[in-house]
Amino acid sequence: MKTKFTMFRRGAMFYMQDSATGKQTSLRTKDEAEANSLLNARNAAQQQPTLNLHLARAYLTASDPAFVERTWQTVMEQLQSRGKDSSRERYASVFKSASFNGLRNKKLLETTTDDFFAVFKDMVGNSVSTDG
Repeated sequence: MKTKFTMFRRGAMFYMQDSATGKQTSLRTKDEAEANSLLNARNAAQQQPTLNLHLARAYLTASDPAFVERTWQTVMEQLQSRGKDSSRERYASVFKSASFNGLRNKKLLETTTDDFFAVFKDMVGNSVSTDG
């Protein structure tokens, strides 16, 4: 199977190139062994996305055991408990909106950009205002 990403060096810095699009991205390292590890991880992520999600969950659990269970409701509650009174009131008002219901009980780790776009689309469609 052909790998999605290939590596090359420009000066002292290592880069990777997407073989399908030609897009080049810095690996942000001058160390060849580190660059190879990063490249291999990127290629593995393309070949086994489900396995990589499980590995990510394992790494995150080791660094913050609560993270894998944390939902957006927790984030919303924390935002409402900080800052000036006006900010807390604004957060409380916005987060009461039904637009956030789809996101409210979703785990942070399982959130996709589509989840946020759905909230924004619903807010615009329902004319939810974030102005005081």
